[in-house]
Amino acid sequence: MKILITGAGGLLGGRIIDFFNKKGYEIVAISRHFKGSVEWEKSVEVINLDISESVDLKKYLHGVSLVIHAAGMNAADSLKDPIKALYFNGLVTAKLLNESIKCGVPKFIYLSTLHVYSSKLSGLVNENNCITNTHPYATSHRAGEDAVLFANNQKKIQGIVLRLSNSFGFPINESANCWSLVVNDICRQAYVKGKISLDSSGNQFRNFISINEVCRFICFLFENEFNSYKFPIINLASKNTITVLAMSHLVKDRAEIFLNKKIPLTVKNELNNETFKSFKIETSLLDSIGYSVNNDCKTEIDSLLDYCQHNFKIES
Repeated sequence: MKILITGAGGLLGGRIIDFFNKKGYEIVAISRHFKGSVEWEKSVEVINLDISESVDLKKYLHGVSLVIHAAGMNAADSLKDPIKALYFNGLVTAKLLNESIKCGVPKFIYLSTLHVYSSKLSGLVNENNCITNTHPYATSHRAGEDAVLFANNQKKIQGIVLRLSNSFGFPINESANCWSLVVNDICRQAYVKGKISLDSSGNQFRNFISINEVCRFICFLFENEFNSYKFPIINLASKNTITVLAMSHLVKDRAEIFLNKKIPLTVKNELNNETFKSFKIETSLLDSIGYSVNNDCKTEIDSLLDYCQHNFKIES
């Protein structure tokens, strides 16, 4: 079976392609510039094009069983250019979706974000929560979601909106813009600087999930019967929400084992005594469809540290 994946040069897209490629699927990878990993060789067809431009996508979509739309503008870029974010995350998604329907693609998975719910998550979060975040990153993703949800509701295609928590992991493309992510950043600090410094108290709550788990779940949705008409929106998150500081300590522990040396950890003293509310991502929907989250953060952190060792230099 053939799978088309956008955002091949990005963190998520690259890892998803690598995951499905290793399982033996036929892959069509779309990227503006990335030529592909040497490990993919001839097993992945990499198409260099900008899907935001007016190009004919039909020739790449024929015979495709699944489209995984992983391309999108990140939060920082969305804030800088909200109009471009709305166009790319919203209208380009609708265009790709429409072309997929015309070509008879049966299933379309759109990678969105839990941050559509709120800029500051709190309490119990599930798929029925109201959408309140007005940040351009959230509103533009919501526009893309609406296109997928409408097509799914009309039963034109099995459209699934996957709202991800804070995913992290090593990139396939060394140029992937991923080192501002919290876990990626502190792993690189641990290796390059031999220490971890947080520019905050670290008391913010986050729900972290490894990219390997994201890949595993997408594969589950593809390989198993799933009623998208009943469950068009899925929150993918770990069962535990922890503080950034707690995650930093986990990285510190793994880095000390990996590097065989002590890694100091410092935090910024918060003078305003700001308090942060905890939240919990309800995962009962995942349980109901027979999926058990196996969020092995330690393995992903170890892989990140290994990546840093092979791609970065230690600062003297």
